[in-house]
Amino acid sequence: MFRTAQSFGELAAVWVFVALAPWAVAHAQSGGREVRANPPTGAPIERTFRGTPLACGPLAIEVRDGEVAPPRPRVLGWAAACEAERGSVPRARVARLAEVEGRLREARAALARLDEAAALRTLAEGIRLAEELADVPGTAGWLAELELQLGLAAAQSGLDAVARDAFRRAVGFDPERRVEAAEAPPSVLEMAEAISRARRTTPYGSFDVTSSAPGARVFVDDVDAGLLPARVRVPVGRHLLRVEAPLHVTFGTVIDVFEGDRAPIAVPLAESLDVGAVDALLEAAANARFGGMVEASMDLGRSAGLDVAVRTIETHGSRAIVTECDASGCAPTTHSTAADAHDLPSRDARRDPGAITGAYAAHRAWLADTPEARRAARPWYERWELWVTTAVVVVTGAVAIGLGISDEPKEQRSLVLEIPDPGAEATSATH
Repeated sequence: MFRTAQSFGELAAVWVFVALAPWAVAHAQSGGREVRANPPTGAPIERTFRGTPLACGPLAIEVRDGEVAPPRPRVLGWAAACEAERGSVPRARVARLAEVEGRLREARAALARLDEAAALRTLAEGIRLAEELADVPGTAGWLAELELQLGLAAAQSGLDAVARDAFRRAVGFDPERRVEAAEAPPSVLEMAEAISRARRTTPYGSFDVTSSAPGARVFVDDVDAGLLPARVRVPVGRHLLRVEAPLHVTFGTVIDVFEGDRAPIAVPLAESLDVGAVDALLEAAANARFGGMVEASMDLGRSAGLDVAVRTIETHGSRAIVTECDASGCAPTTHSTAADAHDLPSRDARRDPGAITGAYAAHRAWLADTPEARRAARPWYERWELWVTTAVVVVTGAVAIGLGISDEPKEQRSLVLEIPDPGAEATSATH
């Protein structure tokens, strides 16, 4: 009887678990929220922060219930990696080196037609332009070439003093650049060679360079002189000084070094990345503020040249709504399943974020109106799971009680054991 009742109870428990498990799982999964930021390239998120050093891949941001992953320092690290990959100097300034090259071509053409005056003027313009680009890596080589051509033009004009000064500056910027035999007559070639040999015995000057920017490095004539603070020792003469630091604007200038100790140089570097824009982007993504996402993306583009596309995903049960924004606006919100939300292709159409925000309440209403939510919203007395479970329990209890109080007579059996008397057997034998 008890084994029968116990088996009924186990069966009912298993049935109730199977019936209610999907509802419990759906209830536990409902209400989740996730925000991801992907670049326009649509590259997988796993690639973003894999490996060392960090490559300038896609920016990926996840926000779950207000918790940002990766944290803010990792986002700044991504920006620093992008800066290191493309250089901290704006492309427009690097492109201006083409103007320096153009001045050099014009000067050589003027020398070829024996117009030394035009060549000297053009070379002076090129040197001035190159010195303004002292923050651009590679400028020291261009200055060395310009000064060398200036020395050749001055020597051709009979201005030997000007030529010697130009050759000294050229060898100071780039000791490896020397006048070739085909570039000058023997007398000018000998002058340039003597100046190059004399550099070996040139006295040195020293000075200290400091900066408050973390990770700052100093370069002298495009040669790495180490992390700051640093003490720099170079031959006397004119040199190109450049200081770089991650997420800071590069500093560059031309200095004249004299023998002995020079006054220290403190270099204040301005931030190249608007850190406030990063914080604004993370805050806007966490709270689904589309206007803030667009504005922060624009700020990051202006301050650091970063292209960011932010994809927000909100899930509820099996449903999801997806919205993507970048500096140009936001794409219309898309309905999806929670499983497929991350795989949706990037949408090119962009609209004003205000329009997306205005329609977002309707999308959230669709998101909340899931079968799981409707089932959870019903009163307890309208839920079929409750009544089916109650019926199973009642039926099981009734069967168990019925088996326990049955009126049928029970068949009784007795076992009688008879043991013979040994005395009686002996009396019978004597008679």
